[in-house]
Amino acid sequence: MAEDDKQQQQNQSNVVQAISAVFQRKSAELARLNAFVKGADGTLKNIHP
Repeated sequence: MAEDDKQQQQNQSNVVQAISAVFQRKSAELARLNAFVKGADGTLKNIHP
């Protein structure tokens, strides 16, 4: 039983790590997208003051 509990905790820990890795990737993508949009916004303002 204790062995099962340990295995389950390990699995949960792995799942949590996998999920946070996905979130970190997503937030990096969002940051890039955000920077791009800000840059594009500046460009549009230059074209149409």
